[in-house]
Amino acid sequence: MRRAPPALRMALALTAVLAAVGMPSWAVADDALVHEGRALYRGERAWARPAQLHGVTLAGAACVQCHGSHGEARTEAGVPVPAITWQRLVQPAAQRPAYADEAELLRALESGHDPAGRALAAPMPRYRLDAHEARALLAWLRVMGTEAAPVPGVKADRELPVVWAVAKG
Repeated sequence: MRRAPPALRMALALTAVLAAVGMPSWAVADDALVHEGRALYRGERAWARPAQLHGVTLAGAACVQCHGSHGEARTEAGVPVPAITWQRLVQPAAQRPAYADEAELLRALESGHDPAGRALAAPMPRYRLDAHEARALLAWLRVMGTEAAPVPGVKADRELPVVWAVAKG
């Protein structure tokens, strides 16, 4: 009997794990889109239109520079930087209400105002994302800091012992 390719076994195992924890399989974004979003977030790929800060073009601006590799809350140059994992963005925070949906977050990135209309912190650049960049960045924000975030250097065509054990079991 012919075995399924490793990538298919991994996808089936992931679907089984997601079903076990109650997360629909459609909630996992296209892997290529997630990788593109991660590259944009980390500054490994340039934005189509550079970010702006108070009218100044910021070539090379990347989310990771202030929000860190995992979107964690921290302080940068004495300014509090909020956590921006999707799980945190959809929850109200001390200084802002929850983002109701992706469109609301994208408006904030472009306009510089939170869902309540309050200005974001002064150092936060304004981004004019094209549709593909928006989808990619949102795909990354949804998985960043979760178990679903792809591990750099691990490709879907490589078998991992954990996935192999789940697929075999």
